[in-house]
Amino acid sequence: MDRTLERMLQKLSLPIRRQLQAVPASCWEQVQEIRLQQGREPYLVVAGRPMSLGQLLHRPISTEPVQPQQLQESFAALCDYSVHTCLPQLLEGYLTVEGGHRIGICGSGVVRDGEVRNLRQLSSLAIRVAREVPGLSAAVLDRLWSGGVLQSTLLLSPPGGGKTTLLRCMNFLERADGGTLTFDGESLPFQKITKKDVVRLRKKTGFVFQDYNLFRNKTALQNVTEGLMIGRKLPKAQAVELGEQALEKVGMLDHRDYYPSQLSGGQQQRVAIARAIATKPEIIYFDEPTSALDPELTGEVLAVMRTLANEGMTMLVVTHELGFARHVSNKVIFMEHGTVVESGDSYSFFEHPREARTRAFLQTLSGELVRAC
Repeated sequence: MDRTLERMLQKLSLPIRRQLQAVPASCWEQVQEIRLQQGREPYLVVAGRPMSLGQLLHRPISTEPVQPQQLQESFAALCDYSVHTCLPQLLEGYLTVEGGHRIGICGSGVVRDGEVRNLRQLSSLAIRVAREVPGLSAAVLDRLWSGGVLQSTLLLSPPGGGKTTLLRCMNFLERADGGTLTFDGESLPFQKITKKDVVRLRKKTGFVFQDYNLFRNKTALQNVTEGLMIGRKLPKAQAVELGEQALEKVGMLDHRDYYPSQLSGGQQQRVAIARAIATKPEIIYFDEPTSALDPELTGEVLAVMRTLANEGMTMLVVTHELGFARHVSNKVIFMEHGTVVESGDSYSFFEHPREARTRAFLQTLSGELVRAC
């Protein structure tokens, strides 16, 4: 196991740590994410698929649901017991620790004088395991444009290929080690981008995460309006108007007063999409938006995304839903080990792939599924 990952796991609350100790070292090499949600047993994402510890190990195993106090203890330790020092990162929606591992945190912000001062009532921690893929963005970014227009693009790669890291670098949720971002005709070297640049460019983008990242103690409408009021400084009345419009667009207006615990996974992800489109972005990044959903709920999320695509919304999508991607994307990029194996328009890529590695990969996906350990 990577030593930085081992040191990070040591900071988790003891009851959580004891459960994770059942996972052998050989399996940790394939783990992409650790998900800790209040009231649920810990589970891991392996090869893009959420798994309980029992599913991963192929045998029954005694587990316990994660408790609120355990989340709070883990969060404090991951912040090295100085939440204030970590606040600038936390306001971006994540915390990066030694080794590049990043933790998505869902909780209630303590706001004073219009600024978030602390986080309380944590409901989940999503720990993304970092594995560096040097030079990945340089191989991909120039291929996202055609005739000066950013294309709706599908990114494909085997697990751990860096798809999520690429998306996060493009939206400045992760620091890129080099390269240049060209957005709307403006070229900016990643290493010279200022905080003002980040704020300005983020106003043109939206991001939909794998596991919704909704505030558990806020209604669907409040989840959509929170960023508009705090991040965009919009008056409440205007934020509510935009929030209701976005919820109506994804078919969730009649659930505006429901809390996440009262919604299905598909409904929660539709609220997350509403939160993204409420800011009227020029592009939306989708990071495996259906990976945590069962097949029945997946359809309702893909229907919303298909509507957005038909309306001309530019989307950069990481997904394993190839049937959906085939009909919605303008361009497909397949990458492996930090290099682009093949790229092209959607029809040519799926119907007439040129590279043997591409054909093998597509055959694997169509046959499904990748075993974990």
